[in-house]
Amino acid sequence: MKSRAPRFWALAGLLLVVGCHGSGATSSTGQAGGSGGGSGDGAAASGGTSGGTAGGGGGGPSIGGNAGTSPTGGADGGCFVAGYANPPYACALPQPCAQVLYTDPSEIPPGSTDPPTIDVAAARCVLQQIRDDVKSYLTVHQDLSEGFRDEFIWVQGDGTAILLRHYRYDLLDEPKLPRRFPRKEKAFFDACLQETDPKAIHTCLTSWWVDDQTCFAADSLPCDP
Repeated sequence: MKSRAPRFWALAGLLLVVGCHGSGATSSTGQAGGSGGGSGDGAAASGGTSGGTAGGGGGGPSIGGNAGTSPTGGADGGCFVAGYANPPYACALPQPCAQVLYTDPSEIPPGSTDPPTIDVAAARCVLQQIRDDVKSYLTVHQDLSEGFRDEFIWVQGDGTAILLRHYRYDLLDEPKLPRRFPRKEKAFFDACLQETDPKAIHTCLTSWWVDDQTCFAADSLPCDP
């Protein structure tokens, strides 16, 4: 009668190899998740939040764009730096326009086919102030149900304006430091003022500066009421 010992030890060795391989895969996945969370914690401590944390939270609004896109809408250029200003920028300028309120149900989970809405009168007022270089303080607010996307604008009266952006959704908080930008040519605003589609109007309100790479130095934040 043949001994079964060699077959027994061969089977035991096979099980040991499989067990070790499975353990290694689990550890690798866990480490990747931990790395993303750690990155987010570091960014949050400096006033921003990383994409790793956003992905971990899940369920955030759809923002489109390519990888590396910021939830504030569009790829972050060198002019948009995460953080809270200390002390906060403030300038006592007139507020001639009501806050623009914009809602796009398709960006609020679980998503909807309802059309976007916007306060057209307030939006046109804001666009006119920027176009005409009227010193003023203007605000644009997008409701995300569990968060918001806000634009705070201080028109300087010299063809420039200071912009502060703030995006928050659930536990994700992405403030940007205030930055001064030159505005686009008046023809841009004239075309925007003819728009009637809420989404197109909101795009005008959130793209009035020359481009994401064209801004003044970080400490160029004047206030001349």
